[in-house]
Amino acid sequence: VEIKKIEAQVVSQGETLKDALAAQGMTEEQLRDEITVSEKLEKLLNDKIQVSDQEVDAYLKDNKITPPKDVETEDFRKQLSDQLKGQKFQQEAQSWVSDLTAGAKIKYYVNY
Repeated sequence: VEIKKIEAQVVSQGETLKDALAAQGMTEEQLRDEITVSEKLEKLLNDKIQVSDQEVDAYLKDNKITPPKDVETEDFRKQLSDQLKGQKFQQEAQSWVSDLTAGAKIKYYVNY
């Protein structure tokens, strides 16, 4: 499902998925792996990345944003909520990885 969304987005920009992936130095299999990891991490962090209506309201107020005239208010709020959720996900994922790295006990047996 996620691959189809990405492909539709890429095609709408006049490219093929294969060309876009090649430009990124990726294969479709690597993209699938990345999506799988991302989905698992999102499930793991789900309780920390939820966006409330109050957060959306605060963002709109703080940034003095009004929905465009040609977009339904609910659709605009949904898009904004998804954007805020993505930002929270990035922050929480980075924090999670940093915490894991800091707590990891890695022993190196080979000197380079």
